This record gives sequence, structure tokens and C-alpha cells, in this order.
Amino acid sequence: LRNAHPALRGGEYLPLSSSCRQVYAVLRLLEEDALLIIANFSRGEQEACTFSIEESSLEGAYQLETLLGSGDFPPIQFDGNGAVTAYLFPETLKPWEQFVIQLTK
Repeated sequence: LRNAHPALRGGEYLPLSSSCRQVYAVLRLLEEDALLIIANFSRGEQEACTFSIEESSLEGAYQLETLLGSGDFPPIQFDGNGAVTAYLFPETLKPWEQFVIQLTK
């Protein structure tokens, strides 16, 4: 996975705010490669987690395709300055569960 996606090896590293304290979320961006990484670092399930970012180089609607983990996720919308406010992650995150999700226009 790391060899197939340059953004996992370099490029921008943009942490997202999470409403769930034990859930780590970050955007990795390099040219056209945009990935969302989400990881539950808790022994317990995490439900109704929302993610936000104040600014990024992304703009508009992006489809989400799961590369690691399983699930179907609704598109994510970035506003004019690349912000996202309270994107609701539709899945309950199991203990130690991780996702790598590709964003495509």
C-alpha cells in the first residue's frame, strides 16, 4: 500500500480534529494522491466520531474508497479554503481498527 501511494511516504501531513479522543485522523496529500487515515487507539468501540479540519489544499466533493479496512463511506465536502466541519464517520470503530481511505474527485 505504501509503495502504491506516494502520499503515504511524503507530502503534506494534515491532522484532523476528532470528537473521539482515542481516534487519530490525518490527511496525507501529495499531488493528486489524497488519503485519509483513521485509527482507533482504544480498547473500546468509538461511535459517532466527527472529524474537522480548518484548512487544506482540497476543495469540493470527494468520493471515498477504502484501501485498508472495510466499509462504505459517504462523500466528503471541502469548502473554498479546504475546511471540513464535523464530517460524521458512519461506522462504529472497533478496538484498534484502522482505515486508509483514498479521496477522489
